[in-house]
Amino acid sequence: MPHRGDAPQGLRLDAANSYALLVNVASNEVPALKRVNPGNADQSYIVQKISGTAAVGGRMPLGQAALPQDRIDLIRRWIAAGAPPAATAPNHLVVSSSIPAAGEVTAAGLDKLTVIFGGEVDATLAASGTFELRDALDQP
Repeated sequence: MPHRGDAPQGLRLDAANSYALLVNVASNEVPALKRVNPGNADQSYIVQKISGTAAVGGRMPLGQAALPQDRIDLIRRWIAAGAPPAATAPNHLVVSSSIPAAGEVTAAGLDKLTVIFGGEVDATLAASGTFELRDALDQP
């Protein structure tokens, strides 16, 4: 079963979230390693976890059969190729997900909202007032 909102370390492996939460993101268990280190499969924590060579924790998927070697090799090749994102149309910005997700209940005092876009974001287009956070009940 893929990681979802209740996954350990907040890691979601669904199509909408996985890239932003994996590529160039430090591992929570071994912060010196990135979950996916583009161009370096051996120094990518995800490869160590699925290969069963990680210094911390068990082989993933935990409690299930090991991934077939051809799947591990596919992941290694993708990382070795620089972990390119899926192709998206230029200048087409779509919110593909958020954490917490729509309808997800969080504890009071939430201090971080993550919005995941379906493509590259031009930081020069984001300024004070660019985004508005509203309660779902206040929608027109």
